[in-house]
Amino acid sequence: MIVNLNYTIEPKAFIAGSGNAKAEAFVSIEVYLANGKMIMDLEATGESKMGLAVVAQEIVTNMKKIPDALQEASDDLYVQMNKVFLKKIKRLKKKLARLGK
Repeated sequence: MIVNLNYTIEPKAFIAGSGNAKAEAFVSIEVYLANGKMIMDLEATGESKMGLAVVAQEIVTNMKKIPDALQEASDDLYVQMNKVFLKKIKRLKKKLARLGK
């Protein structure tokens, strides 16, 4: 299994060089059999509700707010993973049962 977890600050709305950005959390999980064959690829994205002020592509929000925005994105990612992954994991269990694993 390979798990990638990435955080980014994504711009959302800009007018005349200033605007708003939000923190995003992205996870990608790849599940492999012992022989190296990939049997499932799961992806989900979470986004913070808190906006971060941006001027000329530089974050001007108080830097102490960034960890809070990243935490919100992580919390939303967890909710999205529960929605999406549970269905796919059920399918994976059926697939593994057919393969006799």
